[in-house]
Amino acid sequence: MRHFYYPTNFVKTGRPIETLYNAKKLDEAGVVFKRAEGRRRLLDINFKKSKLTEIFPCFTCSWLLHCLPCLDYFPCLVNTQTFLEVPCLEVHDETEGIFRSLMALELCHYPFKTYICNYIVLLDFLINTRDDVELLVERGIIVNKLGSNKAVASMVNKLGLEIEQNTSCYHELAQQLNDYYDNDCNRNMGSLRTIYFGDIWRGCNFYWGHSPACNFLEFLKAFCPQEYLRIFFVILSNSWKIGNCL
Repeated sequence: MRHFYYPTNFVKTGRPIETLYNAKKLDEAGVVFKRAEGRRRLLDINFKKSKLTEIFPCFTCSWLLHCLPCLDYFPCLVNTQTFLEVPCLEVHDETEGIFRSLMALELCHYPFKTYICNYIVLLDFLINTRDDVELLVERGIIVNKLGSNKAVASMVNKLGLEIEQNTSCYHELAQQLNDYYDNDCNRNMGSLRTIYFGDIWRGCNFYWGHSPACNFLEFLKAFCPQEYLRIFFVILSNSWKIGNCL
């Protein structure tokens, strides 16, 4: 059964994962969690980063696409994002028992091929709280049939306890994710997406609040009496009407 979970292309195993940021932090730094398309095996997790953003991290358009999802039809914009493609995991009442059996089999008979254990350890790092589970459920990566995001987080954290690893097939993946998060520019662009362009309303509010026209009006309000402002807008309105007539 465990062979059906294996990735199609085995990557070189490295040292065990010692540290990795959770899903919520990676999302805030600009990593887009995406459900893997097609018939991908459970352990087949890929990190895809645009070649352009590797050179110029500020060229990402994730903040714009997050605010205006309709722009997903433009591949040139979509390809500027950084994706973590994860196959879907369906969590139900039997999931914990299945994984415990597979992990025990690997630790006893395949101590240097503990791919299922590596996968659980990776999930344990990515999922710390129910907020992390909620994010993965929203992206379609986890199908929660337990009814509680907190229950899923608790199950993953319990599975990850006291796992002895000699190697990990996700060592390089974890290093790439950590390096991405540690880049200040990536975190700043991620904050732009989550704080100021979380949806179209916040994006419009941010744009209007920082537009030259708005700043000019605030300047006039601060230094001009209200009577002068009324005269200014009357003159502006009349000039607009005259221009239309011409």
